[in-house]
Amino acid sequence: MRASSGAQVRRTPVDDASCFQANDRWTGVFTAQGEAPIRAALKERLARLDPERVRQVPPGTIVNLAHVASISRDLAGRVPVVLRPRPGQLPVSRALAHRSRQKRGWR
Repeated sequence: MRASSGAQVRRTPVDDASCFQANDRWTGVFTAQGEAPIRAALKERLARLDPERVRQVPPGTIVNLAHVASISRDLAGRVPVVLRPRPGQLPVSRALAHRSRQKRGWR
Protein backbone atom coordinates (compact mmCIF):
# COMPACT_ATOMS: atom_id res chain seq x y z
CA MET A 1 0.00 0.00 0.00
CA ARG A 2 1.12 3.59 -0.53
CA ALA A 3 1.27 5.84 2.53
CA SER A 4 2.25 9.49 2.89
CA SER A 5 4.91 10.76 5.25
CA GLY A 6 5.21 14.53 4.91
CA ALA A 7 5.98 15.29 1.26
CA GLN A 8 7.14 11.71 0.72
CA VAL A 9 4.99 8.83 -0.48
CA ARG A 10 6.31 5.42 0.45
CA ARG A 11 5.23 1.85 -0.15
CA THR A 12 4.53 -0.08 3.03
CA PRO A 13 3.86 -3.82 3.13
CA VAL A 14 0.47 -4.55 4.67
CA ASP A 15 2.11 -7.10 7.01
CA ASP A 16 4.11 -4.24 8.61
CA ALA A 17 0.93 -2.45 9.70
CA SER A 18 -0.13 -3.19 13.28
CA CYS A 19 -3.45 -1.38 12.85
CA PHE A 20 -5.53 0.96 10.70
CA GLN A 21 -7.69 3.70 12.23
CA ALA A 22 -10.36 5.83 10.57
CA ASN A 23 -9.62 9.54 10.66
CA ASP A 24 -12.10 11.88 8.90
CA ARG A 25 -11.26 11.62 5.17
CA TRP A 26 -8.32 9.26 5.42
CA THR A 27 -7.09 6.19 7.29
CA GLY A 28 -4.08 6.19 9.61
CA VAL A 29 -1.71 3.25 9.18
CA PHE A 30 0.43 2.43 12.23
CA THR A 31 3.77 0.65 11.77
CA ALA A 32 6.98 0.39 13.81
CA GLN A 33 8.11 3.59 12.02
CA GLY A 34 5.05 5.56 13.17
CA GLU A 35 1.77 6.67 11.61
CA ALA A 36 1.17 7.48 7.95
CA PRO A 37 -2.10 8.47 6.26
CA ILE A 38 -3.56 6.68 3.26
CA ARG A 39 -6.32 8.03 1.05
CA ALA A 40 -8.78 5.21 1.49
CA ALA A 41 -11.79 4.78 3.71
CA LEU A 42 -11.43 2.17 6.44
CA LYS A 43 -14.29 0.20 4.88
CA GLU A 44 -12.39 0.03 1.55
CA ARG A 45 -9.20 -1.06 3.32
CA LEU A 46 -11.06 -3.79 5.25
CA ALA A 47 -12.48 -5.20 2.00
CA ARG A 48 -8.91 -5.60 0.63
CA LEU A 49 -7.46 -7.35 3.70
CA ASP A 50 -7.42 -11.08 4.43
CA PRO A 51 -10.21 -11.73 7.02
CA GLU A 52 -8.09 -14.54 8.52
CA ARG A 53 -5.33 -12.05 9.38
CA VAL A 54 -7.19 -8.95 10.60
CA ARG A 55 -10.02 -8.13 12.98
CA GLN A 56 -12.14 -4.99 13.24
CA VAL A 57 -12.29 -4.04 16.93
CA PRO A 58 -14.08 -0.79 17.61
CA PRO A 59 -15.89 0.16 14.39
CA GLY A 60 -13.12 2.65 13.48
CA THR A 61 -10.12 0.33 13.97
CA ILE A 62 -8.72 -2.75 12.22
CA VAL A 63 -5.94 -4.73 13.93
CA ASN A 64 -3.42 -7.07 12.32
CA LEU A 65 -3.61 -10.30 14.36
CA ALA A 66 0.11 -10.94 13.82
CA HIS A 67 0.83 -7.80 15.89
CA VAL A 68 -1.42 -8.66 18.86
CA ALA A 69 0.74 -8.84 21.99
CA SER A 70 -2.07 -9.52 24.47
CA ILE A 71 -5.80 -9.49 25.07
CA SER A 72 -7.33 -9.60 28.51
CA ARG A 73 -10.57 -8.85 30.29
CA ASP A 74 -10.45 -6.21 33.02
CA LEU A 75 -12.62 -6.07 36.17
CA ALA A 76 -15.21 -3.90 34.39
CA GLY A 77 -15.59 -6.50 31.63
CA ARG A 78 -13.76 -4.46 28.99
CA VAL A 79 -11.43 -6.31 26.64
CA PRO A 80 -8.40 -4.17 25.71
CA VAL A 81 -5.96 -5.36 23.04
CA VAL A 82 -2.25 -4.47 23.13
CA LEU A 83 -0.37 -4.35 19.82
CA ARG A 84 3.34 -4.64 19.08
CA PRO A 85 5.11 -2.22 18.66
CA ARG A 86 2.36 0.34 19.31
CA PRO A 87 2.19 1.62 22.91
CA GLY A 88 -1.08 1.65 24.81
CA GLN A 89 -4.27 -0.33 24.52
CA LEU A 90 -7.14 -0.35 22.07
CA PRO A 91 -10.61 -0.98 23.51
CA VAL A 92 -12.67 -3.83 22.09
CA SER A 93 -16.41 -3.94 22.70
CA ARG A 94 -17.67 -7.03 24.51
CA ALA A 95 -19.94 -7.91 21.59
CA LEU A 96 -17.07 -7.75 19.07
CA ALA A 97 -14.70 -9.67 21.36
CA HIS A 98 -17.30 -12.41 21.89
CA ARG A 99 -18.14 -12.60 18.17
CA SER A 100 -14.45 -12.74 17.19
CA ARG A 101 -13.72 -15.55 19.63
CA GLN A 102 -16.70 -17.54 18.38
CA LYS A 103 -15.96 -16.97 14.70
CA ARG A 104 -12.24 -17.55 14.27
CA GLY A 105 -10.52 -16.78 17.52
CA TRP A 106 -7.88 -14.19 18.25
CA ARG A 107 -4.99 -16.70 17.88
